[in-house]
Amino acid sequence: MRRPILPLPAVLLIALAASSGAVAAPSARPSATCSDYATQAEAQHAGDTVDGDQDGLFCESLSCPCADVQEERETTLGRRAAPRCERSRRVVEVGISSTRYPAVLAHIKTAVAGGWPRVLRINRAGAEERRARALRGWPTRPGYDRDEWPMAMARRTWRAHIAYVPSGQNRGAGASISLKLRRYCDGVRFAVVGY
Repeated sequence: MRRPILPLPAVLLIALAASSGAVAAPSARPSATCSDYATQAEAQHAGDTVDGDQDGLFCESLSCPCADVQEERETTLGRRAAPRCERSRRVVEVGISSTRYPAVLAHIKTAVAGGWPRVLRINRAGAEERRARALRGWPTRPGYDRDEWPMAMARRTWRAHIAYVPSGQNRGAGASISLKLRRYCDGVRFAVVGY
């Protein structure tokens, strides 16, 4: 009984063919190392070194006169679109805890009862300047913040209803509201409600 002929491994076949002169052995091009380049920009343009952390930047340990590296990286990775904000035709309800922020909610209620708007519109540009102008003449008090309604990021003028509320409540409520609104575009209407 004849034994079947088993196929030779490809490497052995290439070696046999190369030794007989029939087929040229494949040649490998060694990759460059960071020491082959003077700057990170040169390595980035060549793009032939190892990118160890897979962030699209080569030879980050080299000096970087590389104004064009970010542009090169964006080209390599594909341009990333700037984060887009969300628009809404409806009034977005932003809930804050009535047990954690009762003084803030009481201030909103008082301001609305006095004629200030309940529904606000996001207007982030210039908020710091509006806040500074509105709080002029309102001295600070230990343990309290000067709360504004409408808040600075939701009005067009510096005018606002001001009340002293415990600092922790004002800052906590402000952070919560900002976090819940950060995905929305300027111009989106919202109302703060307690839950």
